[in-house]
Amino acid sequence: MIQTNWIIITGEPRSGKSTLIEQMAFMGYRICPEASRIIIDDYKSREESLDCYTEHFERLIAEQRISAEKRFNPAEYVFWDRGLVDSIAFSRLYGRGIEHMVRSQLNYIYRDVFYLCELPVYCSDYATIETKESAEVLGKFLLDEYEKLGYSPIMVPQMDIKSRAEFILDMIQSKEK
Repeated sequence: MIQTNWIIITGEPRSGKSTLIEQMAFMGYRICPEASRIIIDDYKSREESLDCYTEHFERLIAEQRISAEKRFNPAEYVFWDRGLVDSIAFSRLYGRGIEHMVRSQLNYIYRDVFYLCELPVYCSDYATIETKESAEVLGKFLLDEYEKLGYSPIMVPQMDIKSRAEFILDMIQSKEK
């Protein structure tokens, strides 16, 4: 296993992860966006349909994340919109059976894992297929999977995006002292 300086931003769907990642990029930090959004956007740009309820879709996401991990320097600080471990939780939620394949590809140790607490209003978008109820179950699976691997996800409370970014940066700095 390779130790990294990668910071994972995870949480239930629609908890503000992608918006927070955009804020981090705006602030000048290196980021890796959400793999599922890249895949969905790619299919949409080619006017091809993609069934997001299949094992094939989950495999595409996991493969995209694995490929991204190979491209980033482990010594570099990178903020990730979901980590590879998230694919295990999604697979559990939907019974897609890719957990073994994903576990065999866990080659990196993340520096920190931040879990965004749910926002007060749940609004779906084009890349979110989960209901509020399934999002809550997924949240439990996410925490469970990270904890099984020895991580202690840091809970990021509800607050505006800039404050969330500052909270995360403060937590990272305090751990470096």
